Order: sequence, then structure tokens, then C-alpha cells
Amino acid sequence: MTDNAKNVPVLMYHHVHPLKSPLNVQPDVFERQLAALKGAGYRSLTIEQFADYLNGASVPDKSVLITFDDGYLNNYTYAYPLLKKYGMTGVLFVVTGWVGEGEPRPTMANADPADLPAAFVHEESKHLVASGETDKVILRWSELQEMDASGVMQIHSHTHTHTRWDKVASSREEKIEKISEELALCRGLIAQRLNKQDDFICWPQGYFDEDYKQAARDLGFRYFFTTDAYGFNRQHGDAENIYRIAVSNRSGKWLLNRLFYARDTLAGRLYGKFKKWKKMRREARKRASQAHS
Repeated sequence: MTDNAKNVPVLMYHHVHPLKSPLNVQPDVFERQLAALKGAGYRSLTIEQFADYLNGASVPDKSVLITFDDGYLNNYTYAYPLLKKYGMTGVLFVVTGWVGEGEPRPTMANADPADLPAAFVHEESKHLVASGETDKVILRWSELQEMDASGVMQIHSHTHTHTRWDKVASSREEKIEKISEELALCRGLIAQRLNKQDDFICWPQGYFDEDYKQAARDLGFRYFFTTDAYGFNRQHGDAENIYRIAVSNRSGKWLLNRLFYARDTLAGRLYGKFKKWKKMRREARKRASQAHS
């Protein structure tokens, strides 16, 4: 394995639980993906190693960063034990306003399947959060503290309420005020409950504009994660536009193939350009359809 990776792909997950559903990777599939990564010689970086790489440090050629969004309980129940089993690390971007109190719940590493918390698909999870039943689907501070202290799953910021203020604020001034408040609350709770300064923010739904970015800069955030898959995270690259690849409920072989096209090679660059072009065409057709409806 050589040093000086040309780029470091960042993988994006949401749920890891047994139900086959959108935005979920089933535990047996997730395990096969981790086994494939390990077997192919990939190394998962800590978020600090990834930040150092963006700032010019060397990392092994086959390096990835594994991330999870929102803070779902199943990330503790299933993903955390599997990462530990395979000697890999992950990063969990948590919506701090959803996090509950109480004792840690069982995981697949210490309980029978029948005794594990119930699994919910993404739409059901959103409904439970909206109705105030967050504890059924969202992590508790005790679980976040355990994972963060272990070093296996590092906890970082995903705002306080996951609200898209660009969509609901009545003015630009209100949008800036609200997103600044969100970021300050989130960063403050991470500092208070996990005893660390957080320089990393993952934008809800991947959306950001210059107002969002300036609010984050003003509070001390330095690294901004998006949901844009078609670019390369290079040494001395743009720390305010970190690309991530959404991982599907598909085989380890699929993931290795996807990582082949995520590498900063001619094939990877052509693949990214083609996928961006297809995405732009889909969005243009959608806008045209809406205009004529």
C-alpha cells in the first residue's frame, strides 16, 4: 500500500437495520461491504486524519471516510458493533435537538435479535421524530458518549433541528439568524456533552449557500460536508465542499466498483462528468414538467 492518495472518497449512510427500504443498508449487507473494504486493503480514516489530508498530510492510497447522517438508533444497534468487529471507524453527524436521555440500549453485539430495539423505515422515522417520539428512532446522549469515547464512531454536527431555513424563513435576515442559532446550539451541545470542539458540519439534505457557510465560519466550523457525489476530495482541496457517495443496499463488490470510479483517475473523472450531465437532464425535465402542469 502506497502513501499519498490522489483523493479520499467519503461514504454516506443513513440507516443500518434489517428492513429492506430506501436509505437503509441491511446489517448483513453492511457487514459484507466492510469485509470487502478490508479485503481489498482499504483503510477507514478518522475525521482528524481526513482533515489533515485535506491540509496536505499523506494517507494510504486506499483510504475512505465512512459517515452516517442524522443520528438514528440503528447506527448504534447495528453499525457501531460491525465497525468495531472489522477494525474500522465511522463518523456520525447528529441532529442534537433530537437526542434523548436514558441508559444505553442493547446492540447486536450484546443481545439476542428479539431483544433489540424495533427498526423503522426512513419515512416512519421522520414521522416519529415529527410527532415527538424521537426516542424510538434517535440516539441518546449516553449512546453517543459511548461511541465517541470508543473512537469507533466519532460524533459531529448536523445542526440542531435539521430544518432547511432557506425554505421556511420569511426573509434572508431570518434565514441567517435561524441557521446561526441552529449551528451555535448544535456546536454548544457537542462541546457540553462530548467535551470537544467541533470543526465539522454536515448540511441537512446537503443544502448550503454562502449565508450558511458564513454563519458556520463565524462559529468556528472549518469543514463542510455535502451530499454531492461527483467530485474529488484532494489534498489542499476545498474543505468547504466535501463530496460524499451515497451507499446503497448492495454487495461489497458493488461498493468496490463504485470506489473504483470514485478515484481521481481518467475513468473516475469521465464517470463523474457523465453522472452530473444525467442529473442535470433529469432536473431540467422535472422543471419542464412542473412548468406545464
